[in-house]
Amino acid sequence: MRIRGRGLIWGIDVASGKIASAVIRNCFEQGLLIEACGVDDSVLKIMPALTISQSQIALGMSMLERAISQAFAAESTPGNVVCEAAAGLFLTQFGSPGVVEC
Repeated sequence: MRIRGRGLIWGIDVASGKIASAVIRNCFEQGLLIEACGVDDSVLKIMPALTISQSQIALGMSMLERAISQAFAAESTPGNVVCEAAAGLFLTQFGSPGVVEC
């Protein structure tokens, strides 16, 4: 998994359109709207409103983490884990470019 972004625009490359689709579906079931982009629609595009609060970001990241965990668990792909750095990136690095490999 690769996480890249700057400011409030982030992408999480899960390397599979099938997994990305499952994450999007899991997020939607929790009330969180995200979309995919990139080759094979394998990148989850995270673009919250500019007026989002820290508590809303934390809630959204919790939902996203759960959705990613469920998608990878359903896929039963060994070695794929949710990157714990994802929430920290949104909460601590606004405005800073970043890339994290997991």
